[in-house]
Order: sequence, then C-alpha cells, then structure tokens
Amino acid sequence: MKSDILLVAEHSATTIEPGAWLNTTWTVHADHRVIINIRYNMNDAKDRDLQTTIAQDVFDKLFDTLELAKRNDRKVFMLDADEWSFKQYTDGAQIYRRNSASIHGLMEFEKLEAILYQIIKRAKPAGEA
Repeated sequence: MKSDILLVAEHSATTIEPGAWLNTTWTVHADHRVIINIRYNMNDAKDRDLQTTIAQDVFDKLFDTLELAKRNDRKVFMLDADEWSFKQYTDGAQIYRRNSASIHGLMEFEKLEAILYQIIKRAKPAGEA
C-alpha cells in the first residue's frame, strides 16, 4: 500500500529549557489533510495534536513555494537559530530531504515557514470535526 503522505516539515528549537517549546511537525497528506504535532520539553500538558484540511489554493501555494525553495537550498551557518527539516514524498518514496538546519535568509523557505504557521491558525484538536 502506498503512503498518502506528501510532506513532513519540522521546526525545532536549538535552545531547550525545561517546559519550553521543543518542536512542531506538519504532516501533509494527498487529500489535503494536515496533522500538526506541537511538543514541549518535559511539559506534556502543553503538547498539542491538531488537524485541518487545507484548501486547494493553500495546498498549491505550499508545494509551489517548496519547489522554489528546493532550487535555492543551501547550508546556512547560524548559532542559536531554530532548525527546519523537510521531507517530501511521492508514492511513499522520499524524493527530497533537507536536513535539520537554519533557514534564515533563504527567502522561499521563510515563505514556507509562514504558510505552515498560517495552517496552524485554522487547525483544531485532533479528533474534532
């Protein structure tokens, strides 16, 4: 059976304090569902699992922006900068991977960050209609 996951994006903190935000992961499915997992360091009570379905225009903008970002992907050396990783899939096979690193100064990746955080604003707790 082939996976319907098209993209997994993760934004992680590099400076981790007890109780502080640790990471956020977006899992984008072919049917436009997005599962969002937000985790905190040693503070399970704040952890959130969210879900939403994004409109076709947002879906297209997300993947169009990813394609532009991939063309301009390069290493960015920064101390104490949050890190991002991206894994893109087709038919269950990974077709692109950006290892965890800063996206500071990479315009298209920064646009991708903004799109992903806009998706959170529409999301509801997992299991809610």
